[in-house]
Amino acid sequence: MHLISDYHKSRLQRLARKHTVVLRKIRVQQRQEQRDIENKWREENPEEFNTVVSRYVSKKKLPF
Repeated sequence: MHLISDYHKSRLQRLARKHTVVLRKIRVQQRQEQRDIENKWREENPEEFNTVVSRYVSKKKLPF
């Protein structure tokens, strides 16, 4: 009965929101680190940077 109760559902939703917030923070940090790496590389090798595709997608939001 517990697994179908409203209490259980609300606790799962709360846990899911908590995990979503943590994942968003991790993604933001990873994107910032990737931008920093690419900016450093751009400064060191400007001629190579123009021909390489960035791993960071600036406007895309992943549905995870």
